[in-house]
Amino acid sequence: VLNGGDCYELLFTLKGDTPKSTVKSLEDGSGVKLTRIGSIVPREKGVVLKNKDGSTETLKPLGWNHFN
Repeated sequence: VLNGGDCYELLFTLKGDTPKSTVKSLEDGSGVKLTRIGSIVPREKGVVLKNKDGSTETLKPLGWNHFN
């Protein structure tokens, strides 16, 4: 899921201070439950996966190679 495959979801960003009422309105209008999956940080911090237990892993930039 992190580096390839055929599962697709619509992702978008909202400001961190977006009111919960706005998020609820988006959910109600679309009929889709919205789930926060992360936050945007400065590039210097890299891409980090935060695990359920609170530990973190730095992710390497990989991708799907269709010719592999």
